Amino acid sequence: MRLNNKGFAISTVLYSLLVMASLILFLLIGNLSFGRRSTSNFVNDIKDDLNNYSITIQNESLTSPELANNMIPVKYEDNSFVKADKSNENNSWYNYREQKWANAVTLDHSKVLDLSMNNNDGTIKNSTYLNGNVNIKGEDSEYVNCGMENYNFGNSITMFIRTKLNKFNGDNNEFFGNWEGAGGGISFDNKNKEIYAGFKLEGQNYIYVRHKISDASVLTSQYNNYVVTYDGVNIKLYFNGEEVASTSASGNIIPSSVPIIAGGNMSTSGNLSLTANLDISDILVFDRAISADEVKNYSENIDNVTNKNELLLQYNFDDNIPNDTKINMEMINTMWVWIPRYSYSIGSEDGTNYYGKQGYYLESNPTHELPGEVDIKFISKDTKEKGTAKYIVSNGIEENSWYTPDAFTFGDRELSGIWVGKFETSSSNPSASNGGGNTTSLDAMIKPNVTGWRNINISNAFSVSQKMNDNGNIYGFASNVDTHMMKNSEWAAISYLSQSRYGKLGNANFSGNNKEVYENKSSGFITGCSSGSPSNASTDYSCKYTYDVDINGTGASTTGNIYGVYDMSGSASEYVMGNFNGLIASSGFDNLPGLTYFDKYTNNDISKACNNGICISHGLLETSGWYNDEMPSSITNDNPWLMRGGSYNSGNSGLYYFMGTQGNDYTNSSFRLTMSIINNE
Repeated sequence: MRLNNKGFAISTVLYSLLVMASLILFLLIGNLSFGRRSTSNFVNDIKDDLNNYSITIQNESLTSPELANNMIPVKYEDNSFVKADKSNENNSWYNYREQKWANAVTLDHSKVLDLSMNNNDGTIKNSTYLNGNVNIKGEDSEYVNCGMENYNFGNSITMFIRTKLNKFNGDNNEFFGNWEGAGGGISFDNKNKEIYAGFKLEGQNYIYVRHKISDASVLTSQYNNYVVTYDGVNIKLYFNGEEVASTSASGNIIPSSVPIIAGGNMSTSGNLSLTANLDISDILVFDRAISADEVKNYSENIDNVTNKNELLLQYNFDDNIPNDTKINMEMINTMWVWIPRYSYSIGSEDGTNYYGKQGYYLESNPTHELPGEVDIKFISKDTKEKGTAKYIVSNGIEENSWYTPDAFTFGDRELSGIWVGKFETSSSNPSASNGGGNTTSLDAMIKPNVTGWRNINISNAFSVSQKMNDNGNIYGFASNVDTHMMKNSEWAAISYLSQSRYGKLGNANFSGNNKEVYENKSSGFITGCSSGSPSNASTDYSCKYTYDVDINGTGASTTGNIYGVYDMSGSASEYVMGNFNGLIASSGFDNLPGLTYFDKYTNNDISKACNNGICISHGLLETSGWYNDEMPSSITNDNPWLMRGGSYNSGNSGLYYFMGTQGNDYTNSSFRLTMSIINNE
């Protein structure tokens, strides 16, 4: 029995009929349109294609990504990244057969996404959120800034905050609002043990509603819901879904020139007072007075805001956001692409040169300058093949022709895939000299349209990558994640997949030399740029096309569409963790990290670099010079570190470019990140 992509079994008879019909159809087409090829070769290609298609159909689940804590699956719609359904129903998140590689992002945990879709995203001053809440310690420098200064609410508003008071911080603890001479909010009067709320109305002083708490310990022992509404007739205060105070009022709320904040009161000069020590899980602001039933329902289930009419702002301080939520690029701090575990083999059409098979993606026999298809099959992490990684096309692929890349083995763990940085790494201060410079004090970012992080030595780049695993990191990663500087074998795993039917080679929008990944020629090292063509001698060093421009821009990705990996040809040359004989050179290391984190090569002749033989799956001898990508020098005693991709002005940069280097802080060098999920069982 065989399975189609819907999971239904089809009979052997039906499958045989399908194969026969396909063979007849393709033979007719082949005889009419592809006279350049022999019928027997064409039949073999069809058989291989049908076999591989059958394998792919039956193993579709093997491309399923493993998400780290707080990673959000995304798809691209209406010129924006939006949250995808991780169940991948109808291939909405990924479909490798259509070169749609799985993408995911992490959000900057010093910011908070506005789920109302009104772009009222917030910033968290001197704190971060984690596991569904943000902790504001009641110090002068900590608060949540919701923006919305000078917003004119007129005579209707709802302010809703779900919070736990950690301790009483003086006589007044301002929970939520913008009280400074206007506006309003919700507070706790510790001296009188009262919750109070109110607004400054035109021509009047503040109008308050108050509720005395008989047992103030309830405020510190649990999360409570505080809500104030105003409808132009009454101001009402609710506590845990019940109305506890009300007063009549009329007139418009005076707009406040300061932002709405949680955790204190901000003056017009930006100073903070009346701070509160809070854990906050949810904030809502409406431009209307919600009903008592809504208050009760949302207090019982804050995630189920059913009536979003005039909802201005919604924060929930975790990454469990609804599917199809638009994610502003400003909220994203890292973007990743999933490389599923696979085995590969490189075919030879002439029995001598292994440039891949011609298949259906080239109009001529593969050559050094225009290589053909790398055969790929997706596998589970329980499968590890150690064959030759090559075969004669006319003989077909044999069982011992498959090899599982070393990139999918992390120490003593077998991985179902790896997450790789979608763009060259940038820093949390891309406006700094060289986009960051030779320091570990900045945080790594992976985003388009920013200056890449350069002039950093390998040791510091490695330390920055490992810092992403630290407790309290701004990415929300937990202990089951290992982020590290990309190894050479991991770079190679991307390059083989790109040169397969699942990558740019298989993308029907490109043909001939344009199957090569386009070059980033930006002399400003702007991530995600494209020159609109493969590497060449042009001296137009502008960011001619951005990553999201169809074809000319997306041609610089490893898929030819927006779902691939960028900056792998040109921009800055990228250091990878590939080293000759454990030599440190100018890398900045005192001692090298363990072999889990770098590929060690023992001979400067790439035909003997691994145990006196070629390094299968490392993108060295196997693919050396493909597309005329340059190899200026190999690794040596003097230059023991590998650099990939080439610089924007190299002339022959590309996915298969590599050279030896000292590993020092160099103005034209950057690095890339990899993430391994190490214990999701």
